[in-house]
Amino acid sequence: MKWSVEDGSSYVTVRTEGHFSADDHRAMVVDILALPFWSAGRDVLFDHRALSLSGSDYTTMAMAVQNHRTFDRQIGSGRAAILMASPADYGLARIFDALAADTVHADMRIFLDEDAARAWLAEPRLSP
Repeated sequence: MKWSVEDGSSYVTVRTEGHFSADDHRAMVVDILALPFWSAGRDVLFDHRALSLSGSDYTTMAMAVQNHRTFDRQIGSGRAAILMASPADYGLARIFDALAADTVHADMRIFLDEDAARAWLAEPRLSP
Protein backbone atom coordinates (compact mmCIF):
# COMPACT_ATOMS: atom_id res chain seq x y z
CA MET A 1 0.00 0.00 0.00
CA LYS A 2 1.22 3.48 -0.85
CA TRP A 3 -0.02 6.76 0.54
CA SER A 4 0.47 10.47 0.07
CA VAL A 5 -0.40 13.16 2.58
CA GLU A 6 -1.31 16.77 1.85
CA ASP A 7 -1.72 19.43 4.53
CA GLY A 8 -4.74 21.57 3.66
CA SER A 9 -5.94 24.68 5.41
CA SER A 10 -8.91 22.97 7.05
CA TYR A 11 -8.01 19.29 6.92
CA VAL A 12 -5.35 16.80 5.91
CA THR A 13 -5.93 14.70 2.77
CA VAL A 14 -4.51 11.18 2.64
CA ARG A 15 -4.69 9.32 -0.68
CA THR A 16 -3.98 5.60 -0.75
CA GLU A 17 -3.41 3.07 -3.50
CA GLY A 18 -2.36 -0.53 -3.87
CA HIS A 19 -3.39 -3.43 -1.68
CA PHE A 20 -4.56 -2.83 1.90
CA SER A 21 -2.93 -4.65 4.80
CA ALA A 22 -3.09 -4.02 8.52
CA ASP A 23 0.72 -3.76 8.67
CA ASP A 24 0.74 -1.08 5.98
CA HIS A 25 -2.12 0.68 7.76
CA ARG A 26 -0.02 0.84 10.92
CA ALA A 27 2.95 2.20 8.96
CA MET A 28 0.70 4.85 7.39
CA VAL A 29 -0.59 5.95 10.80
CA VAL A 30 2.95 6.19 12.19
CA ASP A 31 4.03 8.18 9.13
CA ILE A 32 1.14 10.65 9.41
CA LEU A 33 1.67 11.19 13.13
CA ALA A 34 5.37 11.98 12.52
CA LEU A 35 4.66 14.75 10.00
CA PRO A 36 5.65 18.22 11.22
CA PHE A 37 2.19 19.67 10.57
CA TRP A 38 0.29 16.91 12.37
CA SER A 39 -1.41 17.68 15.67
CA ALA A 40 -3.90 15.57 17.60
CA GLY A 41 -7.45 16.30 16.55
CA ARG A 42 -6.78 17.29 12.92
CA ASP A 43 -9.59 16.48 10.52
CA VAL A 44 -8.66 14.09 7.70
CA LEU A 45 -10.09 13.05 4.36
CA PHE A 46 -8.91 9.50 3.63
CA ASP A 47 -9.36 8.95 -0.11
CA HIS A 48 -9.24 5.16 -0.42
CA ARG A 49 -10.84 4.97 -3.90
CA ALA A 50 -7.63 3.58 -5.45
CA LEU A 51 -7.07 1.12 -2.60
CA SER A 52 -7.82 -2.57 -3.07
CA LEU A 53 -9.45 -4.30 -0.13
CA SER A 54 -9.39 -7.65 -1.93
CA GLY A 55 -8.81 -10.38 0.64
CA SER A 56 -9.64 -8.09 3.57
CA ASP A 57 -12.14 -9.37 6.10
CA TYR A 58 -13.37 -8.87 9.66
CA THR A 59 -9.99 -9.87 11.10
CA THR A 60 -8.14 -7.42 8.86
CA MET A 61 -10.47 -4.59 9.91
CA ALA A 62 -10.13 -5.56 13.58
CA MET A 63 -6.33 -5.34 13.26
CA ALA A 64 -6.64 -1.90 11.64
CA VAL A 65 -8.88 -0.75 14.51
CA GLN A 66 -6.25 -1.97 16.97
CA ASN A 67 -3.70 0.17 15.12
CA HIS A 68 -5.97 3.17 15.61
CA ARG A 69 -6.49 2.38 19.31
CA THR A 70 -2.72 2.12 19.84
CA PHE A 71 -2.24 5.69 18.60
CA ASP A 72 -5.62 7.09 19.66
CA ARG A 73 -4.19 9.82 21.89
CA GLN A 74 -1.91 11.11 19.10
CA ILE A 75 -4.72 10.87 16.52
CA GLY A 76 -7.14 12.77 18.71
CA SER A 77 -10.80 13.63 18.34
CA GLY A 78 -10.90 15.11 14.84
CA ARG A 79 -13.20 14.07 12.04
CA ALA A 80 -12.14 11.36 9.60
CA ALA A 81 -14.08 11.19 6.34
CA ILE A 82 -13.28 7.84 4.75
CA LEU A 83 -13.99 7.82 1.01
CA MET A 84 -14.45 4.42 -0.62
CA ALA A 85 -14.86 3.41 -4.29
CA SER A 86 -17.63 0.81 -4.18
CA PRO A 87 -20.49 -0.49 -2.05
CA ALA A 88 -18.43 -3.60 -1.22
CA ASP A 89 -15.50 -1.47 0.00
CA TYR A 90 -17.98 0.75 1.85
CA GLY A 91 -19.21 -2.36 3.68
CA LEU A 92 -15.70 -3.34 4.77
CA ALA A 93 -15.04 0.22 5.93
CA ARG A 94 -18.28 0.09 7.94
CA ILE A 95 -16.90 -2.97 9.76
CA PHE A 96 -13.86 -0.86 10.69
CA ASP A 97 -16.15 1.99 11.78
CA ALA A 98 -18.41 -0.29 13.84
CA LEU A 99 -15.47 -1.95 15.61
CA ALA A 100 -13.93 1.45 16.38
CA ALA A 101 -17.16 3.05 17.63
CA ASP A 102 -16.95 4.14 21.26
CA THR A 103 -13.35 2.89 21.51
CA VAL A 104 -11.53 5.75 19.74
CA HIS A 105 -11.87 9.50 20.02
CA ALA A 106 -12.05 10.31 16.29
CA ASP A 107 -15.44 10.91 14.70
CA MET A 108 -15.38 8.68 11.61
CA ARG A 109 -17.85 8.51 8.74
CA ILE A 110 -17.73 6.44 5.56
CA PHE A 111 -18.65 7.93 2.17
CA LEU A 112 -18.98 6.92 -1.46
CA ASP A 113 -19.40 10.53 -2.63
CA GLU A 114 -16.44 12.92 -2.45
CA ASP A 115 -18.61 16.06 -2.31
CA ALA A 116 -20.56 14.64 0.64
CA ALA A 117 -17.33 13.76 2.47
CA ARG A 118 -15.91 17.26 1.96
CA ALA A 119 -19.22 18.87 2.98
CA TRP A 120 -19.26 16.88 6.22
CA LEU A 121 -15.69 17.97 7.03
CA ALA A 122 -16.74 21.59 6.43
CA GLU A 123 -19.80 21.44 8.71
CA PRO A 124 -19.48 23.48 11.90
CA ARG A 125 -19.13 21.46 15.06
CA LEU A 126 -21.91 21.56 17.59
CA SER A 127 -21.00 22.67 21.08
CA PRO A 128 -21.35 19.97 23.75
